[in-house]
Amino acid sequence: MEKPQLASFDTDGWQLADAVFRHEQYPESFEIPDESVRTSLGAGDLVKLIFEYQLTGVQDDSATAERMWVEVTDRVDPFYIGSLANEPYVAQAQHKLVLGSRVVFLPDNIVNVDLAAS
Repeated sequence: MEKPQLASFDTDGWQLADAVFRHEQYPESFEIPDESVRTSLGAGDLVKLIFEYQLTGVQDDSATAERMWVEVTDRVDPFYIGSLANEPYVAQAQHKLVLGSRVVFLPDNIVNVDLAAS
C-alpha cells in the first residue's frame, strides 16, 4: 500500500481544514471533540471534516468550503483513511471528489464524530 498523503490545493484542488487551529482561534464558538476521541477512532466511525476548495475560473481564485462526513476504513499512523459519505455540494469540485472518494486525514482535521455502535 502506498504511503497515505493528505490532499492539497496543488495536486487535488481541495484540502482539509485544520480543526484544532480553528478551535484555538475561536474556542467559545468552534468546538471539536477531545483529542482522546479524535485519536481512538475505528472502522465504521463517522467523522465530519471541513473540505476547502480552490475554485478555478473565479477572478480572485477564492476558496470555498463545506463540511462532510467520512466513514473511517483504516488507520496508518498518524493518518486515518476513510470513504466520503456525502455527495459534495460544490459543483466545481465534484469532478475530483465524489461520494465514496478515498479521503486521508489526521486527528487534527476532525470537527465532529459519530461513533459506530459497538
